[in-house]
Amino acid sequence: MRITDAELFELALRAANCLPKTNRSIGTENETTLHSALKYCFQPDPKFHELRISGYICDAFSGTTVYEIQTRQLYKLRRKLSVLLPEYRLTVVYPVITEKRVVLSDADGNVVREYKSPKKGSIMALAAELYGIREFLTHPRFSVAAVYLTVAEMRKLTAGKRKKSTVADKIPEKFSHVEFFREAEAYRSLLPESLADSFTAADFFRAAKVPEKTGRPALNVLTVTGAVMKTGKSGRCILYSKTSQHSETV
Repeated sequence: MRITDAELFELALRAANCLPKTNRSIGTENETTLHSALKYCFQPDPKFHELRISGYICDAFSGTTVYEIQTRQLYKLRRKLSVLLPEYRLTVVYPVITEKRVVLSDADGNVVREYKSPKKGSIMALAAELYGIREFLTHPRFSVAAVYLTVAEMRKLTAGKRKKSTVADKIPEKFSHVEFFREAEAYRSLLPESLADSFTAADFFRAAKVPEKTGRPALNVLTVTGAVMKTGKSGRCILYSKTSQHSETV
């Protein structure tokens, strides 16, 4: 199933909101509305949610493609990927939260504060997360779907702990678009426009406006996928260069 527009996303969100928690399968009682809605986006039929395939519970299945919704710690998928990819196509669905509205409630459910979070998701954060499964990125059956959206994060104050709160739910509010990553050409789109054709890791961090802890694994992912290549050294620094579609076929 392909997400084509905001209308499909709205239908998926309605389906997720209408699903009573008592009707959810074991293991999904505590999943967020965001997670549930993304499953409906890629597979509208709930009969194909939370299926056991080759010994693993999978978020959604189209008949040929397994969909795994993941927001962090992608390295935990390594064993599942190694088992499923020889037989099925697999798409990791990663929500990129471009704006987050935090709604803080007390123990009785009364809203005590609402504010816009300064924290935003980024495609570079996804690139860094992909480092944990880098050996699968060039597999012909593997792909990534980055879903750009805004969310409302519902938080509840923790009893007895001053100013402490826990996440009760994440609710999608506005869908933007989906970006798929399958080949080097798609990964090349992650390169900042201001980046020179030949550059060092430090140049990349500055152009991408990310700290080294994010930029280093992201740059490694771009190298693994063929979006960039190592071309030599400048002093003690490794030099990288952007690749082109022509260079992939030479």
